[in-house]
Amino acid sequence: MKPRFISPTQAKNPREAAYLAALAADREQAFISDALSEWADAKEPSASEMGLATLIANVACREANSLDYAIGVLAKGGGDGAKEEKGKKREKSVRLKGRQRVVLRTALAQYKYCTRTPLYAIVDHAVECAKQYGGGPSFGAFTNALLRKLPPDPTTDRNDGARQHQQQREQQYLVFSAEEGDGSDTRPLPLPKGHSEEALAVRLSYPPFLVHLFIEEFGKAKAKLIMEAGNTFPPTMLRSRAADAAAPVLPLAGSDTREEEHESASAAAPVAGPAPMSGASKSLKLPWTTVNNLPPALHTPLPLPYTLGVVRSEKLFRQLTQDEGWYVTNGTPAGLLARLAQGAVARVFGSDDAGKGTREGGLRVLDLCAAPGGKGLAVWDVIREGQGHHTLALVMNDVNEEKTGRIRENLSKFGLEDKIHLTIGDGLTLTREELGRQMGSNIEGEGGKEEGGFDVVILDAPCSNAGVLGRRPEARWRLRDEALLRELEETQFSLLKHASEELLSGTSPRGEIWYMTCSILKGEDEGMVERACRELGLEVVVEGGKDLMMKVLPGEGQGGAFDGGFGCALRRRS
Repeated sequence: MKPRFISPTQAKNPREAAYLAALAADREQAFISDALSEWADAKEPSASEMGLATLIANVACREANSLDYAIGVLAKGGGDGAKEEKGKKREKSVRLKGRQRVVLRTALAQYKYCTRTPLYAIVDHAVECAKQYGGGPSFGAFTNALLRKLPPDPTTDRNDGARQHQQQREQQYLVFSAEEGDGSDTRPLPLPKGHSEEALAVRLSYPPFLVHLFIEEFGKAKAKLIMEAGNTFPPTMLRSRAADAAAPVLPLAGSDTREEEHESASAAAPVAGPAPMSGASKSLKLPWTTVNNLPPALHTPLPLPYTLGVVRSEKLFRQLTQDEGWYVTNGTPAGLLARLAQGAVARVFGSDDAGKGTREGGLRVLDLCAAPGGKGLAVWDVIREGQGHHTLALVMNDVNEEKTGRIRENLSKFGLEDKIHLTIGDGLTLTREELGRQMGSNIEGEGGKEEGGFDVVILDAPCSNAGVLGRRPEARWRLRDEALLRELEETQFSLLKHASEELLSGTSPRGEIWYMTCSILKGEDEGMVERACRELGLEVVVEGGKDLMMKVLPGEGQGGAFDGGFGCALRRRS
């Protein structure tokens, strides 16, 4: 019998919401982001409360291996990770029910990362959660005894009323941002030492299969950096919809004084520097930082067609998300799309002027798996609104009404609902005839001509998410063996085959498929391109003497802020 789903809406505080979200993820009943969104809709928490709940739940999920190991050591009375003994299998952790283990995971997640929260406060919250969800007073006593084995905070004296009052006051206004979870300022947990695959799987908290695969493909040193980057919280990034947009400024006039004070203090406080791959020094926590240093794969021959930056201020974030001129996106997919879209008109039509009048409707582009809409919007901004102001007939498609509804919301926000067409269909079976039927004659006067296929098909394929594990904490635990990867690779190939044979224009010999993933694994990226070229008669597009194929690894770029991802332009072999 499946365990009962406990709705996060019943949570009375962020820590309880984090526990229920982590529990739902552990039981594979819901994604953490969805569970916390449900809680936020019901309880309207502050930005600080939402940040704290997100931090705890994500760490409890993504670092389950290392937290479980620490639980086992503490339960046996230990405190330090022992050196691994060659050939000796790690002992099984203490036997707990799933709901009990998640109580302890969320407590240790707070202990490790919420370093400004005193240990006694973490223990008190954990004991209450243990009593309510873990089995009553007996498990509450077990939780208390286990967590008391953690090293106490040297400066925390529970009997010091003035200090306790000050700590509580600080907690009230504390904003837990993404950078809280980057590992730069953490309390240590007892974890195994050494560099064997088994030790890395525990200490960095990855399935052994995935650790082995990373090491096999990237070597141990780079694999370790990739896994460390996957244990950080990627920052929130936005791009401008116009080229050369000025960096946004946070207005202070008329703001809430207490929030202004907090924003000012946040801007001056030193925070974690970049993920290990960047090698840069620590930076100040400014409300906005413009990103100028891109990963090598994203360097473009033309100027970047937008301003990209990291936002760390809740107030500035709200301001920008209400502005039609800015869009929330990670730098990697935005950069891949910019690289592919710049020069697309010249590549497909043979000259930069061809899209301005040789064919009514201009470049025809289908975004096959488009939700929530950021890829199609990026293409529109670069080709239609950006460099060249080319005519563009853009169709955004996804598999069901729920997903196209999210696209519709974004298009409406940016005033594009009458300029970009939406269709619903499975990318594995969608036909030109069905697209023509749904589109009618509402795109740039093209009407039924769309049945001739598209000049560009954007295929952001379903994948393992191996490049965005910091952003999607549940994803790594689905990769415990080869089964899911093989299934995904067959789906990716089938989508490429259908796009090439059915959706790409039969009359445009230079038409392109832009194959993209948020994976970094060879089988889904370069290996899939090699297979498509071998079995489908495709070839990689060459531009400026180089293959138009790019891979970004997690933690690259300015401040280590970029996710992993892959992009490649393919066309029929000439």
